[in-house]
Amino acid sequence: MMRLLDRYVTTLFAGALAVFAAAFVALFVTVDFASNLGRFLELKSVSIPRFVLWYYLLRLPMTVVLVLPMIVLFASIFTVIKLQRTNEVLPIAASGISLRRMSRPFLVAAVLAAGGMAALEEYVLPGLSA
Repeated sequence: MMRLLDRYVTTLFAGALAVFAAAFVALFVTVDFASNLGRFLELKSVSIPRFVLWYYLLRLPMTVVLVLPMIVLFASIFTVIKLQRTNEVLPIAASGISLRRMSRPFLVAAVLAAGGMAALEEYVLPGLSA
């Protein structure tokens, strides 16, 4: 049964997860684009913006596999720091709720991320490399 505290921590964590996912993917694409800009500009018979969009669309699964562990880790750290800064960890512990229970969304997200990474590496990435 999901209680109010579980929903609250999960909501904070999901927001942080979304922000870090967008930030890490955007950072990865930006750095990769800057390093490949010369190669992109050498293309002659292809629409460059269309090619670049297609290139990064195909590289997105690999990018997700690379940055997903960092996304989950940083979102977890951010959530705990946010709870600590707003003085919510001590009342949670004082109310008799285990801090392990508070960290349940982080563990579930880590397991789901590992499963997602395994599925991407097993089913999606081999098809893209062919």
